[in-house]
Amino acid sequence: MQKYRPALFSSWFSDNERSIYKRFALYIHQPKLAYLFSTTLHWLRLAAVPFIAIALWRALYIEAGLLALSAVLSSGTIAAMYPDLYFGDAAKRGNLGAAEMLHTLHRVQEIMEEKEEQSLTQWAEDEDSSLMAQELRRLRLQEEKGDGCQRETDPIKLRLRQAAKLNWKQAGEITKDGEGAPWMKRNMRFLRGEEEAVLWHKDATVTLVRLAVPFDFEDFIELEEFIAKHPREADLDDATGELRYLREIELAFVRYGYRDDIMRIRATDYAFVVAFGKLFKAGYAAEADSVVVAALVLRAMQFYEHDPERSIRLLTRTTEGFDRTRPRDD
Repeated sequence: MQKYRPALFSSWFSDNERSIYKRFALYIHQPKLAYLFSTTLHWLRLAAVPFIAIALWRALYIEAGLLALSAVLSSGTIAAMYPDLYFGDAAKRGNLGAAEMLHTLHRVQEIMEEKEEQSLTQWAEDEDSSLMAQELRRLRLQEEKGDGCQRETDPIKLRLRQAAKLNWKQAGEITKDGEGAPWMKRNMRFLRGEEEAVLWHKDATVTLVRLAVPFDFEDFIELEEFIAKHPREADLDDATGELRYLREIELAFVRYGYRDDIMRIRATDYAFVVAFGKLFKAGYAAEADSVVVAALVLRAMQFYEHDPERSIRLLTRTTEGFDRTRPRDD
């Protein structure tokens, strides 16, 4: 009972359910053990009947009385250990009290199974978080002490070591600014499961490619601490249609290092927001790749600081191009 006592004071049960739980705790948590114990006690009680008869025949009235008393008292214990044996038969005979008691008992069992499953899940999550925290502290200590040898001073190499130890896999690299497109920035891209991160050569910071993270991280250890506290949400995975298309474009802005730029422009330039909204809708209708649309927006943003109107005109012309190529229903 001590193992399960905290449940007695929880808000899981009503007063009646709490009383049932206290009475049948062993049966609820260990039904096989309770069945074995109650069955053994039941057969011992039956075996006591001939001994009582022999005691009475030999005029051993005290011994016979004690045996009879123990047989009577054991009935309550047997009922508590295996209530189906007694109350099940009574309920079948029409005993409403027994039927109600069994219904409440089964309800308590369902609640306990649900809560124990949740507790195991939470325990596993807490255990994973604890192990990750220990690993991150160990890595941080290694970085501070130089891992027993000469300490690494190059910030990029240091973060590459962190990424390898934390099981991030390199998935790509832009070796210089402007490689492949004018808006490209020198970086290294990493993947782990469904998460994606980008290491920037300019300042050795790390970006987590999510929509709702408006800041960068000093290194992969700081990134891991954030992920441990804020697991990935399933919004993008669950999104469909036009909404998913828009989010893929916005993730591309984050991936290529323009998260802050697009946020600033959206907050200050309504005309640009309108032009971008029309462009992404036209691109979706024309079945254009979301990455292509994102690249077109980034190309237009290259002129924004010196000539915002030119950027907006470029977005508008691109939208018109998509409108002309959009599939038409016959």
